[in-house]
Amino acid sequence: MNYQSASKLDRFIANLIDGLIINLLSFTFIGIPIAIVYYFLKDSLEFMNYQSLGKKLMKIRVVNYNYQNISGAEGFKRNILLVIPIWGLIESLMYLFGNSDQRTGDKFAETYVIKAEQGSLKQPSKDNKNRKIDSNIDNIDNEIRKLSKLKDDGLINDKEFSDRKKKILDI
Repeated sequence: MNYQSASKLDRFIANLIDGLIINLLSFTFIGIPIAIVYYFLKDSLEFMNYQSLGKKLMKIRVVNYNYQNISGAEGFKRNILLVIPIWGLIESLMYLFGNSDQRTGDKFAETYVIKAEQGSLKQPSKDNKNRKIDSNIDNIDNEIRKLSKLKDDGLINDKEFSDRKKKILDI
């Protein structure tokens, strides 16, 4: 199955929506802890179908490098850098004017933001073994292509390329 990266515009609008929600929650004493949890974990909560409200409205989602829903740890990791003063602005500019589909937090947490399919990401059932194998081959091929691009762009060195490739190929 091929996944398409979310557009920068969709990500921007989703971020604006989520920022509005966080700001509204922050106006009340009880809302502050909820806003903090939402800020870090909004894309990793099962009851929200692993999508923040902004991403749900824009029909995009965050997945890990295996194209699975992200964990709370991955959600936290992809957003933690944004608490560094001024980093959010710097990262936004680097993402908006750069060539990468990933912001620094995505690279750090090893996640992608993709266009969401109808419903949630589902694992193929066992009776669809061939479809699962085809999907895995496509995923491996896409991952190695993306990894090669990271290496070509100088974002990872030869050892990291080799280590990640072994991890992708599970050897």
